[in-house]
Amino acid sequence: MGTWEQWLNGVIGAFIGAASNAITLLIIDPLKFSPTQAGGWKNLGASLLISGGVGAALYLKNHPTPFDETTKVTTTVLTETHLPTKDSKP
Repeated sequence: MGTWEQWLNGVIGAFIGAASNAITLLIIDPLKFSPTQAGGWKNLGASLLISGGVGAALYLKNHPTPFDETTKVTTTVLTETHLPTKDSKP
């Protein structure tokens, strides 16, 4: 999996994870958020989108782009050494 795929997978995972927390609204206030009640789908859907959006935003705060990692650059310096020969003067 490449860098873009990992990053996008993280964004989607954060959205789904946060949106799934909105399901607890069915337990907290079943009359307002239950899909079987009038306006329940609208209220539950809005909660899912808002929670998912916050989760994705928090992920993007820590991982703004897939290329935010530091690149290590190594420099090699070569030196040339001359050894004295028979004909060279000291």
